[in-house]
Amino acid sequence: MTKASIILLLDADLKNLTPYHVESLLAPVIDHRADMTLGLFRGGHFRTDLSHRLTPFLTGQRGLRAEILKHISRQAAEGYGFDLALTVAAGRHAYRRRVVILKGVWHPSSEFRDERGFWRGALWKLRMYGQIIRAWVISTRERYPKAKAFFSETEKP
Repeated sequence: MTKASIILLLDADLKNLTPYHVESLLAPVIDHRADMTLGLFRGGHFRTDLSHRLTPFLTGQRGLRAEILKHISRQAAEGYGFDLALTVAAGRHAYRRRVVILKGVWHPSSEFRDERGFWRGALWKLRMYGQIIRAWVISTRERYPKAKAFFSETEKP
């Protein structure tokens, strides 16, 4: 655990990230307008923009109050389930979420990285989504038997 009251989470392979993007993620949390921000890509690269439009709750770009971490299912958060477990925990405990658009930011897709190659990258991505589905099942079954929607109407991007 951490002694920090606010945490910034960013994927390590982001392209075009600027200090403005970081400030945009943190400001609503610092100013008490949100308990967690979700950074969504727009205008950076088609594949990552599409991914964030289809599954905004899976973004790795977030600013959040550290106290939210105490509510996540540790089992669900294993592997690539952390982002989903965090989103579920925030929703279950009525933390205020706000979407922040990260204009021009993107990250390379796993199946197109040179060091992995297409097929190895595609298998890696399949394993990643399997862990996310596992996190969903654990999160909704274990601690929270009655699933609620991730985003209210006002929180949709």
